[in-house]
Amino acid sequence: MNIYVHTPGREFLWPYIKKAASAHTLTDNAGEADVAIMVSSTDIYTTGELLLAAENTPANPDSAWIGHENAFAAGCENCRTVILRCPNVIGTAMTGFPRELAESIFRGTFFHFKGNEARVSTVHASDVAAAIAALAEMPTAEGVYNICDGENPTLHDLAEAIAFRMNNKRISTLSTKGQLWLGRLIYGKKRYSTYTTSRTFDCSRLCRTIDYRPTPTTEYLRTHVYDENSL
Repeated sequence: MNIYVHTPGREFLWPYIKKAASAHTLTDNAGEADVAIMVSSTDIYTTGELLLAAENTPANPDSAWIGHENAFAAGCENCRTVILRCPNVIGTAMTGFPRELAESIFRGTFFHFKGNEARVSTVHASDVAAAIAALAEMPTAEGVYNICDGENPTLHDLAEAIAFRMNNKRISTLSTKGQLWLGRLIYGKKRYSTYTTSRTFDCSRLCRTIDYRPTPTTEYLRTHVYDENSL
């Protein structure tokens, strides 16, 4: 089977995808493909708090992902197409918010906010790659699917799991009113809102389609033993 995979902004996924889809031919020409799969983003959905948002959740009209998805669909009219909308993807050389979070933890400029229960959907890169291979092999799979690990950890738990991979780096907590005020000032309105707003997504459609059973991302970060075969 010839598979065309489009990964705008998430090229770090390619080693994972090549490993998961090793039984097939990955082509960079959509015209030669039997199935085309795009790794899109849940950032396409409306802004603000979202709790277990499904694939029919309205899109943010200002999201660049609308144009990305439309261009992908227009270029793949002659084969089966699948769009996989990912939240925060965790993996080696990760990009976007997870990388920014990891870098701020490493620098010591990320702080926990006392009482912050914001939850975020995450997924590990190896599960994204496995889902791509499974969707390619499922002839009835078509259209849009959300993917996540189904655990939706608090931002606190995600940050602690990332810090664990950095020799258990300590993250300070802002607890007094003065500290919380200072934290808002340091982060600015936009970043503070990102750190304190829940955005979680429902991947039940994907689970029904390919019997998807991912590993919780925070558990993977805390327990996976890396060896020469790990990515």
